[in-house]
Amino acid sequence: MSRAKHITLVEGYRPTVRLKPGVECKLEKHYRGVLRRVVSKLDYLARKNPNRFVYVTVPALTKMCVKFKDGKPTGEAFTQRSVELALAFLRRQGFISALSEQETDGGMRRGFFVIDHANITEPLPRGRGCGITARHRPRQRAMWTPGIGWHEVAPEKVFEPE
Repeated sequence: MSRAKHITLVEGYRPTVRLKPGVECKLEKHYRGVLRRVVSKLDYLARKNPNRFVYVTVPALTKMCVKFKDGKPTGEAFTQRSVELALAFLRRQGFISALSEQETDGGMRRGFFVIDHANITEPLPRGRGCGITARHRPRQRAMWTPGIGWHEVAPEKVFEPE
């Protein structure tokens, strides 16, 4: 009986993605494993807000992130710890901002901003794919915020216990 190959968070990040002609790239295609599921759900939620502000609890996000096998959902969710580590990785990369509060949907909500795919990528030569631009490659201790762009930040917690 063979064991499933576990992808580490670093192995799950792909700065360049090869695409078939006519296929549109999305932010989630730059990731694999739990990172792909977390980015997919965060991008979906961010598209619903003009500022790409997402407010979601870690347990709720965990329920949304379902494992896939052979291109089909298995119905089994990733562990909450995996989702927490994925959020920490994305925050370190600067693809999600630090926790902040914003008035949205009729009240003050605690959440973070999610970077837009179009703001950080450019097509590869001859239309063969998509790559995250060198100036937007994730840096340690950097963060992206709408209206400000990339800036240095001090290390902080990814989430606070409820």
